[in-house]
Amino acid sequence: MKDKPVILVVDDQPYNIELLEAHLAPQGYEIVKAANGEEALEKLFGNQIDLILLDVMMPGMDGFEVIRRVRQDNTHRLLPIIMVTALQETEDRIKGIEAGCDDFISKPVDKMELSARVRSLLRLKAYNDLMSNYRKELEAAKISAVEAREYAENIINTLREPLIALDQDLRVVTASRSFYDFFKVKPEDTIGQLIYDLGNKQWDIPKLRELLETILPQKTTFDNYEVEHDFATIGRRIMLLNARQVKRPLGKGRVILLAIEDITERKKAETELKVQTQQLEYANKELESFSYSVSHDLRAPLRAIEGYSQMFMKKYRSTLGEDATRMITVIRSNTKMMENLIESLLSLSKVQKTSMSISEINMDELAKEVWNEIWAANKERELELMTTEILPGYGDQTLIRQVLSNLISNAVKFTNNQKPGIIEMSSHSESDKIIYCLKDNGAGFDMAYYYKLFGVFQRLHSNEEFEGTGIGLATVRRIINRHGGRVWAESKVNEGATFCFSLPSTRMQDESAS
Repeated sequence: MKDKPVILVVDDQPYNIELLEAHLAPQGYEIVKAANGEEALEKLFGNQIDLILLDVMMPGMDGFEVIRRVRQDNTHRLLPIIMVTALQETEDRIKGIEAGCDDFISKPVDKMELSARVRSLLRLKAYNDLMSNYRKELEAAKISAVEAREYAENIINTLREPLIALDQDLRVVTASRSFYDFFKVKPEDTIGQLIYDLGNKQWDIPKLRELLETILPQKTTFDNYEVEHDFATIGRRIMLLNARQVKRPLGKGRVILLAIEDITERKKAETELKVQTQQLEYANKELESFSYSVSHDLRAPLRAIEGYSQMFMKKYRSTLGEDATRMITVIRSNTKMMENLIESLLSLSKVQKTSMSISEINMDELAKEVWNEIWAANKERELELMTTEILPGYGDQTLIRQVLSNLISNAVKFTNNQKPGIIEMSSHSESDKIIYCLKDNGAGFDMAYYYKLFGVFQRLHSNEEFEGTGIGLATVRRIINRHGGRVWAESKVNEGATFCFSLPSTRMQDESAS
């Protein structure tokens, strides 16, 4: 027997697998990892898997096809599958349900929601496994009714969540140990009692009556029936009820199995998440308003300062002293710096809002175009670009152009003290990604401050050494993250720096649809 439940996590992004493992492993789950659909099927048939957490958009075999293949095998027909996805469209979710998905979790994953949904489906699997084994052993051994009862009670008592069995008259036949513990009642006050009379009629709940007397007789099974009630012993609770009618051996009527899951904390977390989402939406609207203000309200006075400073210099240059001329020059220089900062902030803001159009990019051609533009603006410099043939990748060409422009501009800037300033660009394939690297022979940086490198307004050199806004690399990281890649760097002081980023080697779905 396994010591702990085994969860198969399938995702082509190692970071996503690591994140799910970090959430689940401390809770006592064993994690089996797969980077694609084919590997997932191999791992499934080579391990005793209890639940699958499955990404949708993967190269080769996508999540929907993985589910269909799993369901074709009768052994895994009831294996719980949760799709972990950023897909929000109804038709996508319907497609997942039709393929055989049991539940969905939206990206980015909420830790409490993940834990609750995994626990819920593992409980259902445990119940199905136990009942399946119970039926098989009944058929094989033809055990007596007394033995069957004892066996069933042992099964029930292994369940962590409360479970109660009722006869046709809705009187308690047996209850799990967890039922007594959770609701703080005793067996002698429970067995044989009408369920509505339990605990001084605490269980006389209108919605429970509706389930047992109206819905269940018509459907024989019912899942996830939500009931909220104030219990005298444990306070107000929100519960999910799952009910099954099971025929007794030897034709002695039927038994109603009623499983009870306390979802009070999960509902609380969902409410908090909804509030946080609303707050985030409000913050995004405020950010849009701020961007508009930056774009229009702040630029106008800057243009006025620049314009009047220029007019002042033209009109009074001959009468101005050296100090006054220098001060006007400083004003104009700082005005230009502020204008650049505003442009960078707007660019960073637009990166997250711009819809992406994914296509194959000729990275070799694009890199040379960007280089020619930057070289034309720095003709007085002795600069050299060295490249081998750069592999193509997939992404939004406009955004990837911005990535190359920012990285090459940085390399040109930080090689200012080198003659010649040499920039090398290379690429290589790695699994389903293409890695692109730009190496320079410039000033470099201290890796002890690497954690600051891709942050907004974080700079590792002073403005006197190298001008900048501290936003360019933050923009690069946001763009690459949107493409499902990553960006990193290596450097030594005065020995140059190497910046690398990854892009998909096969077509990814447009973000607007995912």
